[in-house]
Amino acid sequence: MLAADVRRMLQRLRHRGPDGEAVATHPSGAVGLCRLAISQPDAPAQVFASGNVFAVTNGEIDNHAALRASHRQAVDTAVVPELFAAGGAAGMAQLRGMYACIVHDVTSNKMHLLRDPLGKKPLYYRQVPGRVLVASEQKALFIDDVPRVDVARAARFFVRGFLDDDEPLFAGVQVVPPGGHVCIDDAGITVSIFSRIDDSLSDTCLDLSQLDHLFSQAVQRRHRDDVGCVTLLSGGIDSALVAHAAGVPCATVAVPGRSEADPAALRARRIGLPHACVAAREPSRARARLALRHLEVPDVGGVWEMAPALLDLAEALREGGARVAFTGEGADELFLGYPWQRASWAFSRFMPLPARDKDALALAMSFGMQRMNAPHARAFEHWRRAVQAGTWRASTDAVALLFPSLTSEQLQQAQAPGPRASLASAAPHPERALQLDALTRDMLTLPVLHADRLLMAHGIEARLPFLDEDLVRAALHIPAADLANKLKEKPVVYALAKLRGVPGPARKKIGFSGRARPSDADVNAWMGDGLRQDTRVFAHDALAAFARTAAPSLTWRAILLEETAAVMGGEKGWAA
Repeated sequence: MLAADVRRMLQRLRHRGPDGEAVATHPSGAVGLCRLAISQPDAPAQVFASGNVFAVTNGEIDNHAALRASHRQAVDTAVVPELFAAGGAAGMAQLRGMYACIVHDVTSNKMHLLRDPLGKKPLYYRQVPGRVLVASEQKALFIDDVPRVDVARAARFFVRGFLDDDEPLFAGVQVVPPGGHVCIDDAGITVSIFSRIDDSLSDTCLDLSQLDHLFSQAVQRRHRDDVGCVTLLSGGIDSALVAHAAGVPCATVAVPGRSEADPAALRARRIGLPHACVAAREPSRARARLALRHLEVPDVGGVWEMAPALLDLAEALREGGARVAFTGEGADELFLGYPWQRASWAFSRFMPLPARDKDALALAMSFGMQRMNAPHARAFEHWRRAVQAGTWRASTDAVALLFPSLTSEQLQQAQAPGPRASLASAAPHPERALQLDALTRDMLTLPVLHADRLLMAHGIEARLPFLDEDLVRAALHIPAADLANKLKEKPVVYALAKLRGVPGPARKKIGFSGRARPSDADVNAWMGDGLRQDTRVFAHDALAAFARTAAPSLTWRAILLEETAAVMGGEKGWAA
């Protein structure tokens, strides 16, 4: 690959690394990076090497000092080529942190793509005539042509409202799986797994003080830089624990009509930390398109309010001098904090849904039923019949109308879980299955996607202590009964907060989610005004006919598919 091609790709990624650029070329290819200067912020952007092994890394290596073979470089990612040169892909399992690496071994003429076992940093690749393109975001893979939506993937999104396993929406694009190793050479492309987060599952006696120690270490490992750090503080217990442990100033985004600024400010005062509130702009079509440009996938639950609000927050933080943001993301996945998880657990034991979760019943049905293991799904059957005529899931007839090119087999696949859902099926307990389901699917679809794309849109790196690999592995050994004790919300997290003297929320947490979509009138007006014509997913007549009869929630999914294709296609899309 020519250096000029790499530089063109880097132009599409400059928001992720606005502090410098470096490219290294070799007869068989080229690699480059845009640097977000955090570790050694005054150091220049550089492609690090060890002998004939060159590497670029997106993310942070938390244990780099312990792994380093030499101390010539102080930047954490300099350890990657040294480690790979010494032990190959297997040696990379020693890394701790969040990372996606491209390693070019000039001697063997092989390119290696590697991603941390929790998938906290993204990495995509695309094979085109004569070469393979690799990048942290899909938009950089289309420097010579326009992205086209993969129809089968679009149908899966439309039926289910999300894509599992951070599956790319666009045709020809593949994602490096969490813990994955993709080897590219003259013989082709091979995919394997070099590190698994679920390599051992059992119930062991884990003292709360041990968990507290692991949590403290997780925060400390991510709090070593001299650049500006903040904690994103909401009204919930997860971010309060992180704020208490990190001890850095806090920031909250105030979504119009759903602000958590007051309870967050109260928490910050109790902990003794400075607090700032950033007011998010009102939702609009232009803001939704901007969010879609950065997310690169449709997002039913966040693109109208939450995603643009986080973009506003990231922009304000960067202008204020911050480059690192601690968050409480991952705690709900790891410790079963979502209402559909509790609903799933309750029904797996034929227990009634807790009264406090009845307001979330529709949400539990829409997500929980699609994530259930087969034996547990039978307990949901009477609920399934009650909602099947509703608006959460698209009927096969509707999918066939909008996607006439799909075969009957593809229509069935559109309703099937993603490929990694099978990881949870072998879990010894329902609680463990819910943990694995969240860590291998929900996490990539929700908090990790948002934390990476929306904060990195303005050069802010999210750090997620609850997704520290050592802490996650320990949590996968917590006795199953402790994870859902009498259907309490995250009993392990609240026990940890009590141990640390962090008070619980003064009121029910609102969250950043806001409205999942515009009002029904807004959705209908959006359709009536006509969608952008840059790229078409659906035939116009079929879409118009569908919109006249479909529920607004399903029409909203169609709008998001069209708009995602539009903002990713053509130069007008880049400036949405």
